[in-house]
Amino acid sequence: MSANLRKQVDTLETRTDSLESILGQFISSMNSTMLRQEADTRAFKDEMRAFKDEMRTFRENTDRTLTRMEADTKALKEEMRESKKEMRNDSRKLRQEIGRLDNKIGMLVEDMVAPNIPGVAAEYFGDSHFRFSGLRIKKPRGEDLSAEREFDFVAISEKNFYVNETKSKPRPEDVRGFLEMLKELPEYFPECRNRKIIPIFSSLHIPENMVINLTRHGIYAMAMREDTMDLLNFDEVIGT
Repeated sequence: MSANLRKQVDTLETRTDSLESILGQFISSMNSTMLRQEADTRAFKDEMRAFKDEMRTFRENTDRTLTRMEADTKALKEEMRESKKEMRNDSRKLRQEIGRLDNKIGMLVEDMVAPNIPGVAAEYFGDSHFRFSGLRIKKPRGEDLSAEREFDFVAISEKNFYVNETKSKPRPEDVRGFLEMLKELPEYFPECRNRKIIPIFSSLHIPENMVINLTRHGIYAMAMREDTMDLLNFDEVIGT
């Protein structure tokens, strides 16, 4: 082999060795890279698995919390419903008690007023005796037995017909109601047609403006004066 050819062969061998070395380094580097990627991929998968586990646990905890909240909310609504029901029942009972108490007070005032009417009738109208008198008289309207009305106090003398309306807490609308009743009075008591009607509106206390209104309509106002009940506007009504 010539020297020149030998030199070329040596050069080729050197390059081949260098190429093998570079290829080996490349393969080694690729192996390392792939190992790192595999490790990173495995680590990422582990992280994702852990994340999924955390999310699953979080979702389960959230579901339990929501379920508990729904149950608590439902229980609270039920308690509120029961409380409202109890409050309505208590309110209804309270209104019933107040109504019964008002009725008792009204009857008590009626019982206090009634004994004073005979004295007033004798002093102001000259009626010392009644042909009839009664407290809380119920009468039908003519022949209609279903249209019954209660009158607080009624008294009949030879010439006069006394009708009394008593209120524990008098209001302007009570006066209007009394006026309407007076218009219908003959339908309940035909015997008042040939007698003078003496309308009396009574209470333990009647405000001055209400006394003026009663006077304007020709109704006697009776209330407490000192230690007894008396007509507050006799002269004024007589003068109208």
